[in-house]
Amino acid sequence: IAGIALFFLTFGFGLVGLLATANIAYRVAVLHRPVIVREARIAFRQAILLSIAACMLLFFASQDVLYSWVVLLVFVGFGGAEYLSHVFDRHSRT
Repeated sequence: IAGIALFFLTFGFGLVGLLATANIAYRVAVLHRPVIVREARIAFRQAILLSIAACMLLFFASQDVLYSWVVLLVFVGFGGAEYLSHVFDRHSRT
């Protein structure tokens, strides 16, 4: 059990780092966003949500309970969480 927990923990942290770095590079290089601190905060939030979703789906697959409706529920749930955090972030800036 400890080995599986450590696997998911290191996989999650590695995925957060990879996704956050790629997202920040995309936002700065392609979208030409000037404020790097705000973009980094958004990128890390999205990376954390995506890596949690990926770890959950990988865990469900290892337990043989990964169905299409489970994937849909996970992405709808995390999409809703991203939408709410975006709304609260935009509301706090105004």
